[in-house]
Amino acid sequence: MSVGAKKKKLFRIYKEFAKDARKYTKNIVCKPGCADCCIDVGSIDVTTLEGLVILDYLKTLTPPKQTFFQDQIKRNFEEKPRHRRLRCPFLNERNICSIYKVRPFSCRKLFSVETCGEKGPVIPRALWELGEKTVQKIYQLDDSGFSGHISYILMLLYNHKLRKSYLSGELSPSQLMDVIRKYNLIVNREMLKKQKILKLGTFRSTP
Repeated sequence: MSVGAKKKKLFRIYKEFAKDARKYTKNIVCKPGCADCCIDVGSIDVTTLEGLVILDYLKTLTPPKQTFFQDQIKRNFEEKPRHRRLRCPFLNERNICSIYKVRPFSCRKLFSVETCGEKGPVIPRALWELGEKTVQKIYQLDDSGFSGHISYILMLLYNHKLRKSYLSGELSPSQLMDVIRKYNLIVNREMLKKQKILKLGTFRSTP
């Protein structure tokens, strides 16, 4: 499957999740300007495929805005190893997402039935499980790629040689072992082989 076809399928997966999740999100308290999950959640995970989608979107912006976001991504990349909790590089001064249309699934799957604060979101268990199944679908779609914190993946893709290897399907984990260990990246294919998903209980959930 071509990268272009994968991108289209990715958005179909997003759409399918949104449709299936609707019955669980009637009582959510999330709203524009509520940015706890964009700051206090720890790692904002994206796959390499989602990273490409974000970079495609950034290319449509004016040169000054592109430069601004590149600087934000680089700053986040440099500061993240020292700070577990760090503001998303795409969260603006009004606590609104600057890339909402192309936000990764780790953002799309988070809903809370209580105001978060430091305690984190309270997610209906059925919704959480639906989200984890969808994560597996995205890993399967991007099985030649990696996953990790948003600025780590984007900086990886800013490297022309690595991006070219990924697009051609020739990017091997062995080429990036030091980077994978240093930044705690996930090798999507290996994650699928081990049949592991993110552990339930990272956030509080309701019955």
